[in-house]
Amino acid sequence: NPDHHTTPDHLAYVIYTSGSTGTPKGVMIQHSGVVNMAGALQTEYRLHRGSRILQFASLAFDGSAFEIYSVLGIGGTVVLASRPQLMPGGELENTIRTYGINTITLPPSVLERADTAFLDQLDVLIVGGEASNPESWLAWQRCPRLINGYGPSEATVCVVTYDGREAVSGSVPIGRPVANTEVFVVGQADRLVPVGVPGELLVGGASLGRGYLNRPELTAEKFVEVEIGGRVRRVYRTGDLVRWLPSGNLEFLGRIDTQVKMRGIRIELGEIETRLVAHQDVASATAVLREASAGDKRLVAYVVPRRGATLDTTAMRRWCGASLPDYMVPAAFVYLDALPLTPNGKVDRRALPAPETDRPELSAQYVAPRGEIETAVAGIWAEVLGVEQVGIHDNFFDLGGHSLLLAQVRGRLATRLDVPIPMVALFQHTSVRALALYLSDRDTAPVDDTAVARSRQSGRTRLSQRRRRSTSKGDS
Repeated sequence: NPDHHTTPDHLAYVIYTSGSTGTPKGVMIQHSGVVNMAGALQTEYRLHRGSRILQFASLAFDGSAFEIYSVLGIGGTVVLASRPQLMPGGELENTIRTYGINTITLPPSVLERADTAFLDQLDVLIVGGEASNPESWLAWQRCPRLINGYGPSEATVCVVTYDGREAVSGSVPIGRPVANTEVFVVGQADRLVPVGVPGELLVGGASLGRGYLNRPELTAEKFVEVEIGGRVRRVYRTGDLVRWLPSGNLEFLGRIDTQVKMRGIRIELGEIETRLVAHQDVASATAVLREASAGDKRLVAYVVPRRGATLDTTAMRRWCGASLPDYMVPAAFVYLDALPLTPNGKVDRRALPAPETDRPELSAQYVAPRGEIETAVAGIWAEVLGVEQVGIHDNFFDLGGHSLLLAQVRGRLATRLDVPIPMVALFQHTSVRALALYLSDRDTAPVDDTAVARSRQSGRTRLSQRRRRSTSKGDS
């Protein structure tokens, strides 16, 4: 064993989360917090030496700390996979089966898009990062052990858990505190509120972080000492609105501030707005999280251009993407003459219009699809993205797409064209034109006429070698 002088108070890692002031903040987590988290969750999730967990979370997110330390710390196995192998709609499910995964943590938005037949081979399914649909939650109870996990980065990954074997009435609770963790629900003047009354969630205990790196004022604002139950305790103000249920579980009600969660990732809308208004041609802007369709939430930016300026969505997406991570780049941009305001001068988010389904203003000029393959691809993109018109030079991501929607595109293409498509190809060929050329040029074994006739009768079109080559020549 290497000689070391690490103590429980030394830093284990610093992980950056989105900041309400528009500046990301580095959360300092000590070794003592990681050790407590690992031990507590090993017990909560009944991990053992035979546990095989898929590392689904990126190292940039604190969920990866659970996946790594909790499982390796008990002698289990952590399985690493490439990005395409983590996409629901085929790859993720195959990865789980191929590598014998029996423990996994997934956000609800991923589970909603996956073929959940793999649940039968799992020992533990941990759901977290965003609220679960109660109906889906009941379906996921096929898994022998179903857990809803909740926790901020400032308190080392997970502080409360809900056991799926308990009855669900209404929304899915976030549960009870894990070992060596304290949670309090407070109202005005940090007074404890009774069961059923909403209040802010405060978190304390062994997993509590040290604070924010080089941000003493923010640390003093969020990591505070309060007197509760006759004792002074150091706690973190989560900004989450919760309430105690009669069952002894906590129910999550939303955010007190403008922080949101999308596909399991915590996002401060203020950080997006700061980037938007930094553009020289933007007078004012705001960002919201809207539900585009059932279970699909997207970031929408509302932008007021400066007088005389013209903005297009492609350029604005690139501007945001130059300093924001991909998941924080708005999927849609709505251009307004002015932002609606409340009587006290704040942006009236409820009065913001829903994005139109017309093709957004992109840098690429609209060119209608030509030929069978381009028409099929453009049609599927329009269905998945909720856009009425898609041109052959339009970029999937500029139209508001993201990786989960791309998985839906893959599934529909495979069904209608009757040909398997690797996920990585969809990331590489992001315009209708490029993807159609890729599909046209693919070499496959010819199929018999009977199979072609059957697929035509079922509304599917098989791309034979001859048809692909002729389509490619015709389009070029």
